[in-house]
Amino acid sequence: MLKIDKEQTTKEHETALLNLTYLFCIYSILGWIVEVIFFYLKTGKYNKRGILNGAYCPLYGFSLAVCTVLTQSVRNNLFIMILICGTVCTVFELLTGVVFYKLLNHKMWDYTERPMNIGGYVCLSFTIIWGTAAAVCVKYLNPLILIGNSAADIALKTVFCIALCAFMIADICSFIKIR
Repeated sequence: MLKIDKEQTTKEHETALLNLTYLFCIYSILGWIVEVIFFYLKTGKYNKRGILNGAYCPLYGFSLAVCTVLTQSVRNNLFIMILICGTVCTVFELLTGVVFYKLLNHKMWDYTERPMNIGGYVCLSFTIIWGTAAAVCVKYLNPLILIGNSAADIALKTVFCIALCAFMIADICSFIKIR
């Protein structure tokens, strides 16, 4: 599992960091899939979501990784988890939305038609949706994703994380170079 505290050995810290990186990678991919499906259900059209070339959306990966760390001590209280996850996801969504708009002059999403929104970047209804979804993922999906800590499992996770993170970095560098 993923547990980070001062009492851990170096090996336990390495495993915790690997698991957190693995969650980042998995949720980046799952987030992209959710985006594509949501857009398709909304418009009836396929649209490759995000600004990067790969089938991943790092915003989801970062958000869920941070939610995983910040909710470690409150896993027995789903309501508190939803509040923490909703806050984390909203802050990441707001910052990402503002930065993309300032750098690219393009809004990746727009909540201006929804009540209680801030500049169209975030709104209360999606804070609740993302907070609930993230808390459910952290509480129930993380343990399924992190099954397996044998040497072979760790080796496969390591290769997967290194490959995907290297590809993401190259993708981001390519995107920056094009701009």
